[in-house]
Amino acid sequence: MNNAFAIKDTLDEKPEKDISPLLRKRAQELTDIVEALQKIAGSQHWKVLQKYEFDDTLSSLLVELGNEMDTVKIYRLQGEIKRAKKFILEKLLADRRIELERIRKKLNG
Repeated sequence: MNNAFAIKDTLDEKPEKDISPLLRKRAQELTDIVEALQKIAGSQHWKVLQKYEFDDTLSSLLVELGNEMDTVKIYRLQGEIKRAKKFILEKLLADRRIELERIRKKLNG
């Protein structure tokens, strides 16, 4: 009698790890991040930085990218644009909220 299939089935089954503590910790971190971003977005200081620093920088990078012919410089500019877009506060806030919602669904579902 061949019982190899029984052993194989037993070896294939891996106990599931409970990741809910990690998810709860990340959910708390994201909640703190979202609250901080909301406070920052509402401040006058952020609006000044965004207007004079980040918006101008992004605009100039986009213009420079449109005029550039050297592929190495194009790749560098694309990287800088990607980094500059991280400072679009509304996008950052939306991304963190989406991540938080996904984690909450996993915890509750």
